[in-house]
Amino acid sequence: MQGIRAVSSGDFGRQISVRSRDEFGTLAQAFNQMQVDLKQYTEELTRTTAENERIQVEMRLARDVQQGILPKEFPPYPSASSIEIHAHMEPAREVGGDYFDFFMIDTHHMGIVVADVSGKGVSAGLFMMVVRALLRNNAAGNLSPAEAVTRMNMQLAFDNPSTTFVTMFYLVCNLETGEITFCNAGHNPPIWLKKNGIQVLASEEGRGTVVGVIEDAVYTDGRLILVEGESLVIFTDGVTESINDRDEMFGDEGLIHAIEDTRHLSSKAMCDEIVHRLSLHQGKLEQFDDITLLFLKFLG
Repeated sequence: MQGIRAVSSGDFGRQISVRSRDEFGTLAQAFNQMQVDLKQYTEELTRTTAENERIQVEMRLARDVQQGILPKEFPPYPSASSIEIHAHMEPAREVGGDYFDFFMIDTHHMGIVVADVSGKGVSAGLFMMVVRALLRNNAAGNLSPAEAVTRMNMQLAFDNPSTTFVTMFYLVCNLETGEITFCNAGHNPPIWLKKNGIQVLASEEGRGTVVGVIEDAVYTDGRLILVEGESLVIFTDGVTESINDRDEMFGDEGLIHAIEDTRHLSSKAMCDEIVHRLSLHQGKLEQFDDITLLFLKFLG
């Protein structure tokens, strides 16, 4: 009984000495072995807990790094006063494979992209960083989205043993005229908020397959013109494939309905309201996929 009290207080080094060969002796031997096993288990649990804490710290740092590279200034540049941009990205895990970006190509043109890497977690996040760097490099001074995506695809597919791929919608916006040149590489078609209604941009032009798989894949440019007050809503499938507890997806119809209800608001207010509706739709269910929304409005 004294030995049992010692072990219950955490003293796993206390051995019980019973010399008899009856049931008490057998019980004492079993109890002493239990003490050894408990000590080993406790030490292993301590090591595992410390390792998990280290991993969690590193994952939080990785999330901070990933979130840190996403643009946060809306509107983005003083020279881009003719457009209004707002975007939101929420990873399903600490690190996600979605991203959005915008950058000046020259004085009158801005590149804007929304992309979705296959998979989730750290591997998708690392691949996303590579995609971002390659796109920016190939987009520099290049007004053809298809050409930039073609070059990037060749670089990725040439040496991609993991067969990870990315879908993206990349466009170049003329800040003076509202003309959009775009390339949809296997991505969800954006939604075009026109003066006279809402249209899903399922154009046969400006298309191509996912990036990073087929080295000689063909990509083409498509074109449209945003008139004053019109917008494009670019998103990833984490928005439309968001599921509630009845296994119902938010869907294209849910997104279009939310856009119709909020189109009179600013881009930021529209984005915030749709993110709120997605949260209500999911309820208490864990977020299944990364969620990214980008609103581009031409102010004229």
